[in-house]
Amino acid sequence: MSGRVGDLSPKQAEALEQFRARIQDVFSQLPAQNDHFLLRWLRVPNRDNEGLFVKKIVKNKTKTS
Repeated sequence: MSGRVGDLSPKQAEALEQFRARIQDVFSQLPAQNDHFLLRWLRVPNRDNEGLFVKKIVKNKTKTS
């Protein structure tokens, strides 16, 4: 399993689904709303992916407002 869309292990697919569910409230604000984009965040070595992700989205949103 490469960890890419279409080639995820069951564990990787479950992690992607859980991450997508946890960020549902900011999903519509993402620059790209697809699995490729979300998998990039799951590959970040930081274990606080969700916190880092939300901070980045909020930071980008305040810059464009």
